[in-house]
Amino acid sequence: MAKNFEEMVRDKQRQRKNQNITIKIQAQSVPAAGGTNSKLWLENLERWSKSARTNMNKKLACLIVRHGEEEEVYADVCRWCLENNVVEQVVVASKHAPRVQKGGSYPKVLASNLFVGLQVKMGASLWKIGYNANIFDKDNSRVVMMIGCDVYHDISHKSYRGPNGESWPSTMAFTCEVPNKLNGAFFAARQYLLPSRQEISAKFTHEAVTSLLKQFHSLAKIFPMAIIYYRDGVGDQSYDEVKGNEIEAVKKAIIDLNPNTRLAYMIVQKRLGTRMFTNRGLNPPPGTIVTGGITRPHSSCLTDFIMQPCDLGQGTARPVHYDLLFNNLPPVITARDLQELTYQACHMYPNYPGTVKVSFL
Repeated sequence: MAKNFEEMVRDKQRQRKNQNITIKIQAQSVPAAGGTNSKLWLENLERWSKSARTNMNKKLACLIVRHGEEEEVYADVCRWCLENNVVEQVVVASKHAPRVQKGGSYPKVLASNLFVGLQVKMGASLWKIGYNANIFDKDNSRVVMMIGCDVYHDISHKSYRGPNGESWPSTMAFTCEVPNKLNGAFFAARQYLLPSRQEISAKFTHEAVTSLLKQFHSLAKIFPMAIIYYRDGVGDQSYDEVKGNEIEAVKKAIIDLNPNTRLAYMIVQKRLGTRMFTNRGLNPPPGTIVTGGITRPHSSCLTDFIMQPCDLGQGTARPVHYDLLFNNLPPVITARDLQELTYQACHMYPNYPGTVKVSFL
């Protein structure tokens, strides 16, 4: 596997030779002395990182090969990597050993996937959104930031009660990417804990958007022309609450930092009873968009559409419903442009060359 991984690095070095991107590899084994002794693992990692930073003075990434037994060691190593700004990619050797030993193309596929994981975690972009003259310009000087937001409720701990009788908290997470200007190299994420089963938070929405805008500005020295915001997990009964709280929080964050930035705010709904078929009774092709007839626009939304973003090898595909709740984008950016951009964003998932069901969520 190590041989295939080094071959993959050399291929990427050749591919990026003319793109002003340098990839260097310092192959060094970190002894797993002590087996399940976390202290010895971390001491070896500390010595390796000091040596690597001295020799390379660049971002560091390490490939951790696990054998499946050292769960506590793995948790400690991941925590150390996070605290010391070292990118880590983990592979459990016992899961892949039988297929690697058989040979064939699998070792190269595995090495490629590991390399892709390291690239993405270090800020590289594998895919690029297509050019749209209404949204982007030819020199990529128009910057569009795409943000996704969702809340996770852990039902496996629904009977949990803390010291003060509190329930297990929910997690509100934000993901962000700027698909142009920096060639997709800007990725960021934020997460916050909410009281159990809470879905909407104007406070954390304002805090997250403010933080993401400041982080991007510190790197690019400009603010985005527009923000396309995708909000998942909101039912029809909560639209007015979202409109009066979270959308206002996003608008306030924009006004505080750069009033010229425009906003399009969309609600994403994946649990639909609607199904679409071709005349032959088959699933519609990926990218199929319906803007009327079977759509069900909410009274609070400006417009809506249903999209079938991906194909299935078997079974009936389930489309996704998008409601546009707020939009002050320039008139030149039409609803059709937003639909095309949303579909293109479904291609941006790094671990899969096809389309995923929902972008940025």
